[in-house]
Amino acid sequence: MLRRFSQESFDVAPLEIRLFGELQLARSGVAPVAFPTRKARSILGFLALERHKPHFRDKLAEWFWPEAAPGQSRAALRTELWRIRLTLARFGVNPRHYLDAGQDTIRFRALAPLLMDVELFETAVDHPGHEADVLALYRADLLEGEYGDWCRYPRDSLRARFVDALERMMDTAMAGGDFRAAVALGMRLLGLDPLAEHVHRNLMTCHAARGNRPAALRQYAACASLLEHELNVEPMSETRALFDAIRGPGGSAHDDQRDGDVDAALQLARTALTEATRRLDRAIRDGCTP
Repeated sequence: MLRRFSQESFDVAPLEIRLFGELQLARSGVAPVAFPTRKARSILGFLALERHKPHFRDKLAEWFWPEAAPGQSRAALRTELWRIRLTLARFGVNPRHYLDAGQDTIRFRALAPLLMDVELFETAVDHPGHEADVLALYRADLLEGEYGDWCRYPRDSLRARFVDALERMMDTAMAGGDFRAAVALGMRLLGLDPLAEHVHRNLMTCHAARGNRPAALRQYAACASLLEHELNVEPMSETRALFDAIRGPGGSAHDDQRDGDVDAALQLARTALTEATRRLDRAIRDGCTP
């Protein structure tokens, strides 16, 4: 585990800010504290996410209270900042160690004793060997429940990095013959994008390679059903060809019985594994080692 992931890096128990999923604060030995208002939670999330630069009070007031008069929005901002300080104090920390609030600007202190899951994720995803940390840290999309423009780009960016990491992990697992792990990774990918047809194909290949022909056929059925329902399209020719090869001559699309004769599917699985290995080799050459 990266040293930055350990609370031993600090002389005192640091405050933890979890931005994946709904924003949460945590500190060792301190009971959870709820935010007094949703607005206070949103503003703290913004300041933590954009912690490396100061932010003008007027801009923050305009962003979070767009329909209020300037004087009213500034007063509302002061109230919410007071609530944020109160929440931080309930965690047994000095709010001044975290918030640098001047007359015109506000910023989250960059050197505050803090563990933030987004920063830990960005470090882990760039370091091979920390896949378990990546999977554990990304609990859900960034700041679930927040819909402001300020969080949409970082949310989409972090989600894309997580998807890339999952796909590299899945390729690595398939190339190494660890089909059980590959299936788990593929299911997590489908949780993020159920219409990712290439992931459905990889899952079909993994099930077939494990000798579980019915599961591979069911995966195809799920894929076809989703595509028809959501996009009104049929699976791609590559997906149908994989299905036909796994089903075999005279097979039924609704065959739910385990069939040990999966030679054709295994051959197709080996072909897919070769391609996964090639993608992995290209990633290594390009400096994107899983």
